[in-house]
Amino acid sequence: MKIRDISSGKRDSIVDIKLSNGKRIDFTIWNKHDIEIDFQIGDKLRLNEVRLKRWETDHGYAHQLSSTKDLTIVPIEGSGVQRPLEEDEEDECVSGESEKAHDIDQLIGVGGATKADAEALMESGYMTTADLENASLDDLRSVSGLDDGTALRIKAELG
Repeated sequence: MKIRDISSGKRDSIVDIKLSNGKRIDFTIWNKHDIEIDFQIGDKLRLNEVRLKRWETDHGYAHQLSSTKDLTIVPIEGSGVQRPLEEDEEDECVSGESEKAHDIDQLIGVGGATKADAEALMESGYMTTADLENASLDDLRSVSGLDDGTALRIKAELG
């Protein structure tokens, strides 16, 4: 994350955000929305009620996020933190429990998805980020237990 432009005219800042898939996207925070920037480099965040701008270029689609008056920024606790397996947990690999835990860890944080969102996605057959990339926005919106905002953020992040 890098803040490029602070308090210039109508903008508070433009933040360069690294998504969980490694892609980078600009996030414009507008003065009129009175958003407090209270996050640090490395924080994993879920942006609720954010505006997505998408346009076609010669090399595919470009994306940009903008604040709205209803924007909330929520930290995602524990996402991306993986601990090594304990000796007694290695036996779970045979039963598939550890593999399922790995799959769910891959989905948590994508587009701000929580553990409950990841479980809903997996119940609908979306086991990997590749599955999410191949899904349409309408497909994701039809997942029971996944709100439209999360579906939109997933598509913005993964394309």
